[in-house]
Amino acid sequence: MNKKKLLHIVIICFIGLLILGFVNRPTTEEKIYRFVEKNKGELEEIAIKHLNGDVKDKTYENVKVDGIFTNSNSESIVQFFYAGKGIVPSGKYYGFYYSPTDKPVDYQNNGLHLEEENGVWKWHQGNSDNGGITKKISECWYYYEAWF
Repeated sequence: MNKKKLLHIVIICFIGLLILGFVNRPTTEEKIYRFVEKNKGELEEIAIKHLNGDVKDKTYENVKVDGIFTNSNSESIVQFFYAGKGIVPSGKYYGFYYSPTDKPVDYQNNGLHLEEENGVWKWHQGNSDNGGITKKISECWYYYEAWF
């Protein structure tokens, strides 16, 4: 086999591996589920500390503790920001939250109505294109996406 033919085969294999790498890359949602499951104990400690007024921990492994958000029924969550894309008015945010009452809520627990469909809760804000979804990860832990 000549060198030119061998080079072509190597290039084709490299491109194939690159494509395979992009196709099999985990989604942001999958990364968040894995992160929460792997670090649930530490994350729960941070969430409970925040709910008890100890807000010293602002991040955990590069994940930002967004804060405590309380709705009109005095139910609080601790929300964590994982990643975001774009900027307002066309941004999308990804993260998760700890809900001690194990109830799904909208982004920042504003008390907006949630519509459940096959384990996905959806919300929309007024007459805008603002909205989001939330999904249960495990007991008291939920994934969220919000777009503005």
